[in-house]
Amino acid sequence: MCCPSTKSVTLTLSLTGLLLSLYALHVETQASKDPEYVALCDISSLSLSCSKVLTSSYGRGFGLVAPLLGDEHPLNQTNSVYGIIFYSIMMLLAFLTSKVMTKMQFYMSLASVAMSFYLGYILYFILGELCPLCVATYAVNFLLFITSWCKKRSLSTSSSSKGSRREESTFTLPSNNQDFKKFI
Repeated sequence: MCCPSTKSVTLTLSLTGLLLSLYALHVETQASKDPEYVALCDISSLSLSCSKVLTSSYGRGFGLVAPLLGDEHPLNQTNSVYGIIFYSIMMLLAFLTSKVMTKMQFYMSLASVAMSFYLGYILYFILGELCPLCVATYAVNFLLFITSWCKKRSLSTSSSSKGSRREESTFTLPSNNQDFKKFI
């Protein structure tokens, strides 16, 4: 088995991601109400700013929904709302061990890593900012991907070992003395 307890690790990481997303939603809400709001993750002496990044055009719909569907489209939500939904689903999938649900968990975590690379590129190269809250969620996404991969791998390993057990259970005893001597 790759990871001894993927369920508890996935739950812990998903809960961490959920809390980070809830805090990001709080920062976005407060920063939109009060331009003077300073979040805990805004550290000007280190050039770190969450509120600038979270209130940018890339902080809603990943910067993709508004240009494609318009600012008023229902899918143009803050990225933290998508994070809350994603981490809640990942928490539920931690309890489900069917092949389909495990694959769904794996591919969702893979998509989150891809989005983390995309948003990390925007964060550093386009916005020129460093957001500790964002980087923390990228790390959580990467770790969730590893645990999802471990869960998928352990499920496929256990199903292949069940197949070998079936072969052993269909073993027949020798039917005559010659076969019995060879068996011993």
